[in-house]
Amino acid sequence: LKKVAVAAVKYDRAKDGVYINAFRGGAMKPDAFRLEMRRSLNIKLRDDEFEELLAEFDGDGDGTIVGSEFLIQFMSIGFKEKSRISHRRRQKQKKKELSDKMEEKRRRLKEEAKMEMGITNDFGKRDLESALDKIQQVAGDYDATSASAMSLQGFLGTPLTPGNLRDLLRRTFN
Repeated sequence: LKKVAVAAVKYDRAKDGVYINAFRGGAMKPDAFRLEMRRSLNIKLRDDEFEELLAEFDGDGDGTIVGSEFLIQFMSIGFKEKSRISHRRRQKQKKKELSDKMEEKRRRLKEEAKMEMGITNDFGKRDLESALDKIQQVAGDYDATSASAMSLQGFLGTPLTPGNLRDLLRRTFN
C-alpha cells in the first residue's frame, strides 16, 4: 500500500486525469488491474505486494477490482497522506519558529548582559550632577524639526536597563 500512497500523493488530477480513465469502467480482472497500475500510475508491484493490494481493494472477494471503488479509495488515500504530510510540515514549522524565538530571546539576553557589564550602581552626587548636566546639554541642542534628528520613541514605553539607556542615549544624541 505504500507504493499506492506515494502515487496518490503525487497524483495531480489536472495533469494526470487522462491516465486514470481505465479505472472508470466496471470490474477489472487482476491482470488488467496490475497492468493499469503500471501503465496509468507507474506503480510496479512485486507478486506479494500485488496480492496485498488485491486483498485491500477487492471489497467483495470475487477476484475483481471495481475501478470506480478503487479510484475513491485511491483519492482518499492521497487526501489522507497529503493531510498527514501537511500536518507534519506545520508541526515542523511551528517547532522551528519556537526554536528561532527562543534563540532570539537568548541572543537578546546575552546582548543585554553584555551592555550591563561595566555599569555600576556605585555613584555619588557629583556623578549624578555630571550626568544630568550632559543630558541637559544635549537636550538643549536637540532640534526635533531637523531632518536628521533621531526619534525619541525609544525612550517611551518599556522600562530601560542602565545599559539600554546608555546605548539609546549614545545612538540618539552622539
